[in-house]
Amino acid sequence: MPIIFLKGISFTALIFVLMSVVAFGVLPGARLQTSSAPMTDVAAVYLPWGGAALVTLGAIMAITTSLNPTLIVPSRLAIIFVEDGLAPAWLGVINRRTATPVRALTLTLAACLVLLVSRQLSLALNVAVFALVLLYFLHSLTFLLLPRWNPKLYSEITIGLPIWLQRAAAWLSVLSMGGLIVVQVIQDIQTLQAQSFRERLDKHSLTSLELVIVWAAVGAALYALARWRKDADK
Repeated sequence: MPIIFLKGISFTALIFVLMSVVAFGVLPGARLQTSSAPMTDVAAVYLPWGGAALVTLGAIMAITTSLNPTLIVPSRLAIIFVEDGLAPAWLGVINRRTATPVRALTLTLAACLVLLVSRQLSLALNVAVFALVLLYFLHSLTFLLLPRWNPKLYSEITIGLPIWLQRAAAWLSVLSMGGLIVVQVIQDIQTLQAQSFRERLDKHSLTSLELVIVWAAVGAALYALARWRKDADK
């Protein structure tokens, strides 16, 4: 199974690299940087009639397929956090009739609606990608630190890959994901320095860094509440 993942990820990465090569070969970098739909603009120049519409449809379908996991995963994570004592118990309550975490799903829906109604859709998409990059970085870093921090858990890993390949892949992920995080943070800091909060709000250009900080504060508050209730019950 890990070999399948490795081949799939490598093939997907190759496709994205080839797409980037075509994009930079068709349009200048300045235009690509300012374009809201760069691949559609490239398709309008590179492909015959109807190509741009087909690429746009493909992008819409790709985004649509990501909506379900984007909405469902946070509520499932809430259940895990509750089981580990990292969040208040009420957040992971499962409805008996539907067997779903209705409260966590409702909170996720409310957050999405706030971003949608405030016309911060691009922020929602950007922060979703940024969160995935952060998770990949943390997962890879954890894998590298696991032999020292939790040897027992590390000994249970049964992946049929050589150790050197596992660690090389983890280091590659840490360096690449870390680089993306640094680039995103620097860009967001530059935006924060150049525009006021009101300007960013009016232009619908709130940064991913702002939303991450807000969510981190909310998470810290939930964790503190869970710890306080746990200590109070003792």
